[in-house]
Amino acid sequence: MFGKIEAAKKAIADGANVNAKKDDGETPLHWATVEAMDSGSKKVIELLISKGADVNAKIVAGRKKGMTPLAIANMFSNKEIADLLRKHGAK
Repeated sequence: MFGKIEAAKKAIADGANVNAKKDDGETPLHWATVEAMDSGSKKVIELLISKGADVNAKIVAGRKKGMTPLAIANMFSNKEIADLLRKHGAK
């Protein structure tokens, strides 16, 4: 059974767009940032960034409108993820 990092690697290898957006603008990096709060793992975030994920992508609709992955990390007080995102240009 695949874990999240293995599934992400396979999806990317199969051509998944790391900057794909849902209707509200949420990207895989937003999702991975939320997931990191539960798992404590930053591996998927590092993978997405290494493949060109936009660290400043904003959600454009809904209750999270305007939130970037960094804003989500800050909302959950996850300094490690926030620092990682900043290291890669998140504002």
